[in-house]
Amino acid sequence: MIELHVSGIITEGDAPGQAAAAWAVVAESLAAAGRSLSDVVGAYEYVTTPAADGLAAIAARRPLGLRAPVQQVVVAEGVAPGSEVQVSVLVADDSLVFLPSVGPFDEAGDLVGGDDLVAQTRAAYANVDRLLAERGLRMSNVTMTIDYLTLAGLKQYKGTGDVRRDVLSRPYPGSAGIIMDRLADERALMGLDVLASTEPLTGVNPGWERYAKLTYLPGVIGGDVVYLSGQAALDPPTETAVHAGDVVEQARYTYGNIVTVLASAGLGPDALAGAVEYYTPAGLARRAEVAAVRREVLGFDPVVVELACTGLLRREFELEVIPIARGSAR
Repeated sequence: MIELHVSGIITEGDAPGQAAAAWAVVAESLAAAGRSLSDVVGAYEYVTTPAADGLAAIAARRPLGLRAPVQQVVVAEGVAPGSEVQVSVLVADDSLVFLPSVGPFDEAGDLVGGDDLVAQTRAAYANVDRLLAERGLRMSNVTMTIDYLTLAGLKQYKGTGDVRRDVLSRPYPGSAGIIMDRLADERALMGLDVLASTEPLTGVNPGWERYAKLTYLPGVIGGDVVYLSGQAALDPPTETAVHAGDVVEQARYTYGNIVTVLASAGLGPDALAGAVEYYTPAGLARRAEVAAVRREVLGFDPVVVELACTGLLRREFELEVIPIARGSAR
């Protein structure tokens, strides 16, 4: 079981006030679904770069009943004028473990790795290993990683694949990489979100050969949750970006690939529990058209978080979708 609940877009008030309003909307959504804040296993506060100096004040507006870990993600801008904060939460059973905001810092809070992204990444994964061990888990339990990168670290990103190859286990988890103006802790070039499962894992691949050389898979099944890698408009057989300059056609292609991955897990589009859509500045203005394409491809409206990022790992991409689905192993 997994559910995504989203605050939607709030434009009134300052950033801390928007945070309080967003959490109130999420609490109402949970109550309407027969859930409560105690059912939340992980949460996100998406804060625009101009409001990011007030992250502590935003965190102070969280509801008292929330016990789940929260990741603060600094996004490039609001998707609507005046919007500075959005909130989303994951509801799942105890098999899902959420490790947010894992960075390259030692136990004293000092940065490890200097300006070396690979060294920072290795330090961050060492922290993941420690945090998992505290919960009785190992790196082989990891189902999904999200890399948040700054532009300063992007040129070194290719080298982080060797770190993943050293520390992660097969079946490799899903993955996504998002470029931001800055991170919540401005000292770092990178940060990690990690999802893990206490259930046995099964890899998901429609037969795309490119994944034989990569350190991630299109998806991983753990229990009744399907953790899917971020998808963009990349043709898997040729590894070429398609529909450059047209975010709407990129969305059509991307959601088509997501349906293909779900089908390889024996699931239909309705298994999609929700998705996070990251838009580059070039693609953001057409997000309403993307929503129409999403409905067309999937046949329904899933819960979606729409966000603005600085960039994606291929310059042709104007959209990356990070989906999560519900369904049992084949």
